[in-house]
Amino acid sequence: MENNVIGCVGKMCGFSAFTKEVACSGGNGSCWSAVMLEADESPFHDKSLQEATAIIRKALNSIPADPDGRKLSFVHTPNGTLLAWVTHSEDAPSGGLGYYDDQNELAKVLRIRKSFETAADAAR
Repeated sequence: MENNVIGCVGKMCGFSAFTKEVACSGGNGSCWSAVMLEADESPFHDKSLQEATAIIRKALNSIPADPDGRKLSFVHTPNGTLLAWVTHSEDAPSGGLGYYDDQNELAKVLRIRKSFETAADAAR
C-alpha cells in the first residue's frame, strides 16, 4: 500500500521524540512524510540517482500502512535521517527531544545504533 500522504496538515513539520513515540507538528522542517519524488535526468539528478530513486520508492511503497495510523516519515537530525512511524497532528505532544537538542540524548531516545560522528562522516 502506498504511503503517499502529506503530514502536518500540509506545512513544515518539526519532530518531538520520546522513548516510545515520535510526533510531528508545525515546526522547523526536520520531519517529512516519506515520499520520494521522481525527476527527469539532469546534471544534478543523473541516471544513477534516477535508478536509486526508483528502488527507494519501490521499497517505501511496499511497506504496509501502520495499523495505528502513524505516517511513514523521514526524521532529519543534524547527523542523518531516520525512517520512522510518526504521529503527524496539530495536537502532537510537546516536550520531547527535537532537532536542536543535545545530539547524544537524541541518539539515545531514537535508539540510533551508530555514533552520530560516524554517520556524519559517512555523509561527506
